[in-house]
Amino acid sequence: GCLGCHKYRGRGGTIGPDITYVGDKTVHQFDFRHVEGEHTVENWLVTHFKSPSAVVPGTLMPDMGLTDQEAHDLAAYMMSLKRKSAPAAYTPLPQPLDPEPVSGETLYKMYCSACHGPDGVGAVVRVSKMFQGIDRPRELLTPSLRNEDTLAVASDDYLRAIIRTGRRGTSMLSWLHEGGLTPEEIDRVVAYIRSWQRTPPPLASISSKRGNPEYGRALYRSRCRNCHGSDGRGGIGVALRSTSLLSVATDEFLARTIVYGRANTAMPSWKHLTADEVSDLLAFLRTWEHRPPRKKAVLEKLAKGKPSRRSLRIGQVLYRSHWAACHGQKGQG
Repeated sequence: GCLGCHKYRGRGGTIGPDITYVGDKTVHQFDFRHVEGEHTVENWLVTHFKSPSAVVPGTLMPDMGLTDQEAHDLAAYMMSLKRKSAPAAYTPLPQPLDPEPVSGETLYKMYCSACHGPDGVGAVVRVSKMFQGIDRPRELLTPSLRNEDTLAVASDDYLRAIIRTGRRGTSMLSWLHEGGLTPEEIDRVVAYIRSWQRTPPPLASISSKRGNPEYGRALYRSRCRNCHGSDGRGGIGVALRSTSLLSVATDEFLARTIVYGRANTAMPSWKHLTADEVSDLLAFLRTWEHRPPRKKAVLEKLAKGKPSRRSLRIGQVLYRSHWAACHGQKGQG
């Protein structure tokens, strides 16, 4: 991911210094005020790769989380980048180029991963104290590209335009220039980013009747309760444990909301869930739905004999609280 910020042999970014001949630098050209141990080029490079902001305070270079071995390997490679001193006749002929174009995944890792992360979820700067405050420098906030909501609204043309022209006021530079990316390479990078977008499950294959409410309960606790509440009575999100909602909301309505989210609300898209998982969630939500007893069951119970005084008393309370306002206290209308 170094080429995202550094130029090498005429290709790469311009945020950091050109590293084409970084191996030519001598020990006297490095600042060792924040480096412990030997004053050698290798030690400076290794320490810098392990903790960039500790060696160069205020640097924009992120902590890449390298192991000791990876830092030593990278330092050795950097020290090898020198101008040739041997005559051309002693230089081996270059290997023939691979006719296959560089893939979008490789291009992304070479030019984009340092800022947007190797998996597209954004870079993490873990050391510099200036990044730990609430008011972080604007130019250091790199957005996640592997985001379902972003990919759902960002067209390929939009992504191409951002890569080609950059974004003013941020560290996102234009890549359509000499030493940057060609139009064809930009297309391949966009195609690779688009490959992160998941295909949503077909709504026709989702049904609460096919789901397992116990599995759905586990899914609800891990994915839904932070917004809708542990008991489904709402929080950031609306109350789902609502008779009025569940009595009119069809499985298709609920499934569409879960899969595609709700625009202009805090409800995100959950396209990465499978049809079975959404069915399980619906089956669990349906356990909160109040279902009135069937008429046949009520008539059979009444036919068994005279209701008890307790049942009469309960019925009287229910009548007065729900129907007396319209039908009168004694049913006179």
